[in-house]
Amino acid sequence: MRYVSRFHNGDKKGDDQILNTIILNKLNVFSVKTYDDVKQFLFQILGSDQREFVREFTWLVFRKAAAEDKFCPLFAKLLSDIKKEYPVILEEMQNLHTTYLDIWKNQESSDTKVDRRCRLGYSQFLAELTVLGVLESDAMKATIQILKDCIIECLPNQGSQATVEEYTDCLKQLCMGKIPKPIQQIIRDLLIADLDIWISKDVKEVPGLSSKSRFAFMDLRDFLVKSA
Repeated sequence: MRYVSRFHNGDKKGDDQILNTIILNKLNVFSVKTYDDVKQFLFQILGSDQREFVREFTWLVFRKAAAEDKFCPLFAKLLSDIKKEYPVILEEMQNLHTTYLDIWKNQESSDTKVDRRCRLGYSQFLAELTVLGVLESDAMKATIQILKDCIIECLPNQGSQATVEEYTDCLKQLCMGKIPKPIQQIIRDLLIADLDIWISKDVKEVPGLSSKSRFAFMDLRDFLVKSA
């Protein structure tokens, strides 16, 4: 029989309080030294058959990881380690990824769960989850395609230089980590040809491409070629 948490009584308000006080306090002191302690504590407090609570917990970790890049790999490892006990985490990771794509596609829409100011952090977290196998290659492929489409859309507009720089930073965050070899090949197939085109174009052809973005594309292309 699976462990039933003594913290849950089916009350949504009580669960919210547990999430935003007890668990959040643990995550606020999360580090390499406290990793095992926090993980064991979570196995107890998450309990059994608390699917919605586990979903909310996953979103909490997602937001923390996106805002605290120093601990992003550790948060990704935490979800990877506990996902076997709580498979709903994998479902929520897919929902999380879909929402991440929406913050690029729907620039003007509001979303209560995703803060668009943390795009770079979200990108890092998704890259870490891919490295650990929590997200599959299709998620990475879809993400890069969305970012690539956004960049292409912005390049003809000089007023979009800052936006392209942001997209480029996120693209580098996604692609320049310790990504598994098969996924690296997918990234190369998706990006190399476009990077070559963007880098080679005259500034008049792509007024949305700043010098910063152009050099970033060069760095990314060099990395992808060397990692082949």
